[in-house]
Amino acid sequence: GRRAIEGFLGSRSVPNKAKFRLSDKVSSNVSRIASDRFGSHIVEDCYKACSIEKKKTLVQSLAAAQQELRASFFGAL
Repeated sequence: GRRAIEGFLGSRSVPNKAKFRLSDKVSSNVSRIASDRFGSHIVEDCYKACSIEKKKTLVQSLAAAQQELRASFFGAL
């Protein structure tokens, strides 16, 4: 669940490459994930753990899904 992903992203023993792969998966499904009660936290955790380039990609994905996110209670927060 969310706590496992949070631990994964916060771990110093997990290579950045693995974290970036997870970030890419989140970016490609950001509207669905960010609209979920726990998923919105996962998007935030990915953002905190990512490089500047991955953050840009994540933000661009969020911007592209803006209409869908505004329609969702958790996505709009």
